[in-house]
Amino acid sequence: GKIEGLVKMKIITNKIDSSSGDIMMDSTFVSNDALKFYQEHPLHKEIANGLVRPSVNLRLSYDYEE
Repeated sequence: GKIEGLVKMKIITNKIDSSSGDIMMDSTFVSNDALKFYQEHPLHKEIANGLVRPSVNLRLSYDYEE
């Protein structure tokens, strides 16, 4: 409820042995515009730049529409 247009977010850490990553964020937005709003939101930038990016060697992103 802190970022308008973000419907849900789930952080997944229970990978299986064949996984090539360590953590996954699965999020749902009301629209592409809401995704763009989230990407520029100060709270997202604070977490991404202060916690996530300094802690990972490789980060991949995959956006799609249903």
